[in-house]
Formats: sequence, structure tokens, C-alpha cells
Amino acid sequence: SNSISVVQNSSSSAASFVAISASAASSGTDVTNISNNVVSGISMTGSAGYVSFTGIGFSPFYNSSITITNNTIGSTTLATAINNATPGPLYGISLSGRYVNNVTNNTIANLTQSGTGTTNNQVIGISASGSPAGPFNMTGNTIYNLTSSSGLTATGSGSSVIGMSVTGATAGHLVSGNEIYGLVNTNPTAAAQVIGLYYAGPATGTNVVARNFIHSLGLSTSATGAGIHGIFANGGQTSYENNL
Repeated sequence: SNSISVVQNSSSSAASFVAISASAASSGTDVTNISNNVVSGISMTGSAGYVSFTGIGFSPFYNSSITITNNTIGSTTLATAINNATPGPLYGISLSGRYVNNVTNNTIANLTQSGTGTTNNQVIGISASGSPAGPFNMTGNTIYNLTSSSGLTATGSGSSVIGMSVTGATAGHLVSGNEIYGLVNTNPTAAAQVIGLYYAGPATGTNVVARNFIHSLGLSTSATGAGIHGIFANGGQTSYENNL
């Protein structure tokens, strides 16, 4: 059962809950490592407003190196290990580091967005974005059992369920060896979108998306316009190799 409960009853403003939050000073010499943590057993509810939840959040202006590795957000065994029942977003890991960003061998599993709102309630396993941001090295992560009942009908990076989202204009991205599966939107009427990997890369340089295993994505809707995308490639000079 959930051991931490967050209740939002005010409609005047949105609440934010970040389990592990890190930042860096305004210099290019800081090195940050976040590793071997478990974030689980958390529920967000409320009669008004919404709660934005992030398991690990990192958003410095400057940083020379960021490594987020071997963390578990959710649970490999507990269903609905983290549940957001408010119409707010749910992120396993979210970062926007400016220099080298290494996100490796993390497990994001059994996250549920059970709110039925239509504007803010995404669930994203790992989100890496910013301007400027990167390069991002996203390798060996396992993301599965992300479920949403959201009525959100946005597309692309705003889709209701996304396993991994990578957006950055700095060359040198590597997105490789990640496994993403069991992503589903259960809303019966919304023209929702489910994406395994969303990628919008730089226009120059060497950028690679390779050997990612994406499968078992689903929708329950009868609406026309709904969509499932294994990889949503939204621009950039990138080599896509041996993805399945």
C-alpha cells in the first residue's frame, strides 16, 4: 500500500512534489551523481487543484556533469507504486542539464496517472529537455507499466503517456539500449496518444538512437485520431539504428 499520501484541496495554485530534487551553482565545474535510490509508495489525491509529481528532478543552469544511475522510481513488484489521482503530471525522472547528462540503468515501473483531466496530466517515465540542453546519454534504462486514464489529446511531446522523451539542441545525443513496454491509456473516449520514445534532436553533429526495444503499447479508446507510436521522431540530424 502507499505509505506517503499528498492531498491537494486548494484550487488557487498547483502543488509540486519532487522526491529527490537537485540543482547546481552557476558555474561549469559542478559534478552531480544521483544513484541507488528507491522512490515508491506515494499517492497524490485532492478535491481541487492538482499536484505535479517528479521522482528525481534536476534542473541546473550550469553543470559540468550529471549522472543519474541505478535508481528505481516506482516498483518492480508493487502495482500502482506511485499514483497521481489529480489532473497533474507524473514524471519518473526529469532533467534539463546544460552539459553532459548521463541517465543510465534506471528502472521506472508501475506509475499510474489516474486523473481524468484533459490539460496537464501526462505520465512520462524519463524526460530530458531544455534549451540549451545536453548532450544526453540515455542508456540501459528500463521503463514499463506506465498507465493513464487521462483525457489529454495533445500530440508529440505533450502526449498522455510517454516512456522516454528527449529534446535538446546540443549535438552528441546517444539514446541506446533502453527497454520500454507496457504503456497504456485506458480512457475509453479520448483521442489520446501513447509514445514509447519521443525524440527531437539537434540539426547538426553525431546523434544516435539505437538498439532500443519498445513494445506492448496500448489504448482503450474508440475515438478516431488516437495513436500509438513506438518512436516519434520529431526532427534533428540523427541516425536510427537497430531499434525494435
